[in-house]
Amino acid sequence: ILTLVGKADTIGKADDATIRRCHVAVKNNQQPVWYFNDKISLHVFFTEDGRMKRANFLETWRSLPDSNEITRDFPGIVVSNVEATLDRLPASNTFFIAKRKHANQDVFYFSVKIPRGIPF
Repeated sequence: ILTLVGKADTIGKADDATIRRCHVAVKNNQQPVWYFNDKISLHVFFTEDGRMKRANFLETWRSLPDSNEITRDFPGIVVSNVEATLDRLPASNTFFIAKRKHANQDVFYFSVKIPRGIPF
């Protein structure tokens, strides 16, 4: 019998939710429980049915309380070709919704969906 139990949590600075670590326990009938941690990419949790129509996205966005909004800057990420990047994101179940200018920067909106029961 092989049992895998995993739990993802945030590591690093308290405000850095972009780095996730997966805690795994492997248990079988031949050896003691084996524990390990590993970094994981969040996109592994995104499901392929996360695409939303723009109108539905805006309606959902506006219905959420402002206290639910979290903004993240990723200063270490350099995108040299926006169109090529947008073309690749659907393969990770990350879907482009819109782009706008704010304070002389481009702001992008994406939709993703995670299965129920995965805490974030």
